[in-house]
Amino acid sequence: MAQVLHNLGELNRVQGDYKQAELLFEQARQLREKALGPDHLDAGTSLYCLALVYYHQKSYVKAEPCYIKAKKIFEKALGQEHPNVANVLYTLALIYRAWGEYERAEPLFFRALVIFGRIHGLDAPDVKSRWSEYVTLLVAMKRNDTQRRLEGLKAKIQYRE
Repeated sequence: MAQVLHNLGELNRVQGDYKQAELLFEQARQLREKALGPDHLDAGTSLYCLALVYYHQKSYVKAEPCYIKAKKIFEKALGQEHPNVANVLYTLALIYRAWGEYERAEPLFFRALVIFGRIHGLDAPDVKSRWSEYVTLLVAMKRNDTQRRLEGLKAKIQYRE
């Protein structure tokens, strides 16, 4: 039942019916947490999708705690370098940038870009657009070391620890 509710939530989210999507994702999350535990990957996935709904509604105050919890679940279940982790980091960075909390946003952008870059390569369209968002942040921060940071990011992407 939880999977059906989650899938219907995703359908509603994609169609832009965020209120209905929110209700469905919340129901799916509750069922999954009850059946599988609050730290199960499926519960984290419903939580992440709920956060996406809040993000698209610009309800960042609601989205932030959902993303933070989803990130912890994803990191534990999938590992530190999984694309789901990068997506959470990236969106959290966008929220913090929107709030003007640049110092909180910068390391999240950086880490997300390292993961995306390692998975897709520096020339992938998604990576380029996210790279552009990072540069926008650095410009807003009035960083004197922007070029050095970008070179450091490229080096980190190419070097696997």
